[in-house]
Amino acid sequence: EEQSAALLGTQAMALGFKDLVNLLFMLASSSLLAWGPMTYEGGGPNNVFTYHPFFMGIAFSLLLTLGFWMFNYEDLPGEWIDSRSSRRKVHAILQSLGLLLVVAGFMAVLIAHNIAGAKLLSVSEPPFGFSEGPHWTRMMHVIVGYSTLGLLLVQAALGVLKFRALADGNETSFPFHRTLGKIVYFLGLGNVMTGVWLWEAWSLPLRCVISLALVTSLVFGPRWDGSRGYLNDD
Repeated sequence: EEQSAALLGTQAMALGFKDLVNLLFMLASSSLLAWGPMTYEGGGPNNVFTYHPFFMGIAFSLLLTLGFWMFNYEDLPGEWIDSRSSRRKVHAILQSLGLLLVVAGFMAVLIAHNIAGAKLLSVSEPPFGFSEGPHWTRMMHVIVGYSTLGLLLVQAALGVLKFRALADGNETSFPFHRTLGKIVYFLGLGNVMTGVWLWEAWSLPLRCVISLALVTSLVFGPRWDGSRGYLNDD
């Protein structure tokens, strides 16, 4: 019996190969996204704008991605997390932390604009603006960024309402929260990837590595087929 219990404990702590690779990709992309602006000669820790890609990268590539992971993977380590209520709590914590970093990233670009006397909702130029890419891609990054921020705030409000409804036993409340979450996640990761290719804080090989990792997260993060992952009743 002791051997069986030990075996079950080992299985509970194991991650499948696909899950492990996805986790490594998340860690790789978030690390490189944070490393680039901090070490770039046009960035660095003393540059306010540095914290815009720094916070946005960690928020979308790691925290919000892990938030999706709570429901989409069966073999997360530890018995404590193998329940709907536990996963929902961890999901809420990760998404809340991600939201805080997104707001911090927006505040960084807002402060940088004020310091430089630049206008919001317009394409910025170096030293803190984009250094590469055609004008329309830069403008697209700005528009998608503001749209994603607005939708993320709506999503957070829906999440709070849904969490309260679930506490009252209503499992079917606010079904659009799941759909909107996928939209925000897709827009956010896509915009992070666009920013990587518009700012020369990363070399071409690192841009390719980051893009591959982010695409992997997009493919394996949300369940695009509409299934509910860990929340299935099967």
